[in-house]
Amino acid sequence: MSLKILNIFKRQKEIVVKDEPSIADFIRDKYKGIKFVSSDIFDGMTEAEIKDFKAECSTIFSKKCFSKVLDNLINEQVNFSIRQAQNMEQVNFGRATVNGIELVRDVFAEFDSETKKENSKPEEFNRFNVI
Repeated sequence: MSLKILNIFKRQKEIVVKDEPSIADFIRDKYKGIKFVSSDIFDGMTEAEIKDFKAECSTIFSKKCFSKVLDNLINEQVNFSIRQAQNMEQVNFGRATVNGIELVRDVFAEFDSETKKENSKPEEFNRFNVI
């Protein structure tokens, strides 16, 4: 990695206080790729439908087959790009494909996280418990 890119990463980390961006976030921002924003996907849905939708995505995300399929797709694409790509266009297409697959995983992970947060009970505070 060049020194210029490392300096950009350092500045990016300094700017973000709560959540540090991933490499994927940085690349999507740099090259104007999309990052999932869940505003339009829920148009016309009630709160109950949104909750059910997120719960269904959470269920899918937690299945081993989901991860296995996505990982296999990524591995196949990477192997093709390394071994059979005949030019940089094919390599770049492969990189974009992997990015798209990871974006799908990120969306499902976000819904899984939100569902778990909604369904978790807050810890009861007992002032008599010893720390």
